[in-house]
Amino acid sequence: MNSRLAELIDVLCDRPLSPDRVAELDALLLADPQSTRDYIRAIHLHATLTRHVRNQTLRLKAASASAWRAADDSPTPTLSGASPRSVWYLAALIMLAAALTYVFLPSTPHSQLPTPHSAAPATYAILSDLSPDAAFADGDLPLGEGLTAPIKLTAGRAQLMFKSSAVVDLTGPCEFQMTGPNRGRLTSGKLEAYCRPEAHGFTVDLPDGSSLIDLGTKFSVDLNVQQVRIAEGSVRLIDPARFINAVLHQGQTAVMDATAGGWTSSRPVELADGGFESEADHDAWIMDGVLLRQSAARLRPHAGERMIAFYSGGPTRPQLVRILRTSPGKTYELNFHLARQTGSGQPILQVDVFDAASTPDRAAVGDLAHERFFADAPMNQWTEARTVRFVARSSDTCLRFIEAADSPTRDVDVFLDDVSLNIFESLADSAGVLSEPTPDPSSVKGAEK
Repeated sequence: MNSRLAELIDVLCDRPLSPDRVAELDALLLADPQSTRDYIRAIHLHATLTRHVRNQTLRLKAASASAWRAADDSPTPTLSGASPRSVWYLAALIMLAAALTYVFLPSTPHSQLPTPHSAAPATYAILSDLSPDAAFADGDLPLGEGLTAPIKLTAGRAQLMFKSSAVVDLTGPCEFQMTGPNRGRLTSGKLEAYCRPEAHGFTVDLPDGSSLIDLGTKFSVDLNVQQVRIAEGSVRLIDPARFINAVLHQGQTAVMDATAGGWTSSRPVELADGGFESEADHDAWIMDGVLLRQSAARLRPHAGERMIAFYSGGPTRPQLVRILRTSPGKTYELNFHLARQTGSGQPILQVDVFDAASTPDRAAVGDLAHERFFADAPMNQWTEARTVRFVARSSDTCLRFIEAADSPTRDVDVFLDDVSLNIFESLADSAGVLSEPTPDPSSVKGAEK
């Protein structure tokens, strides 16, 4: 076993790890499958020994109490002078042999094993990590415990490691059940799954009957908002009730929208004319002498090396207008981050979205979307992503950012960065969908000729 891994496991079995050590342990496990197997053995052995010694202690206490109640000439049960440490060592030797045949290790095929009179519940995963505030509805679960019953996490975070090596992080409140060595069912709450190549095909079943099948990825599911997000790789989404069989890729988000009749997904769209981060467009950012591309000298950008600065103090409010190439009838989502420079005014950025063919009066109010955002993050910090959603009416949609500080002097500067655009589409309209065949009208009885 890796010596550093052994040190971290020793600390983990004694007390919760610090965030830095948790990150270090995660890196070791993700980098080496053998380290993962060593970790599973060690954690399971720790849990088994803890449970064994606890049970042994309870038995000794019960035997001692019985001895005190017996006659004076009755012998008192002892461990023949063995010290508590020797009990640990003896238990370790016994349980180490048992741990080597644990469910995560290669074993004899089930067809070659004798049929037990009463089969124990199958163990498909172990509890591999816990946050300090983790709490369960059914009482405490020890680290390394083999899991059979559904996990009902009421608070905090808990990590499960499947026999297949798939890792699932649960965030409470959450209910999750292991249904196979490479499969589970999320009943409520939120999870994040990471799947090694050997866990290819890891499946999460959802309450509505749909399933997510790993194709080599890291993804999250949040039933609180009915959302699936793909962080790395890809996932297959199957929904038999709606005849959907679609593959979601990195950066996509799928949302179950009952009002829309099923699943919709989002994917990034390239912004026209080089987007908002093109170095070649530097001169285009100068507008009325107060809007320009800003380097990192004054403020650290949220992403990349440059950002857009709206400087107040000019004769007109600084603004930026871009034309987006859009598909009529499709829903789009614009995301960005804001920051401000200290000043006396209220730092506000107004966002208007309007059709390129709109009349001036309709364009002035943003007939597709009209939002105002307060840039409350100080220098060298950024707000959470701000979002504007709209439905395009034509192939050309105008986007306008305006510095709109609520102050006569407008003594405030607003910074904009990390602008992205996503398009939302029904998965029922995507390629690879399982759908019922549409009959040929001419073959339908009674069809008009």
